Amino acid sequence: GDFLVHFMDMARDELLKKPDEISVEKLQ
Repeated sequence: GDFLVHFMDMARDELLKKPDEISVEKLQ
């Protein structure tokens, strides 16, 4: 659905920025 597409796009953009910091924030 649109939510999945939005999530994947947002996650991809974040991963390209700062993988380490984003990963920690997502897990917490």
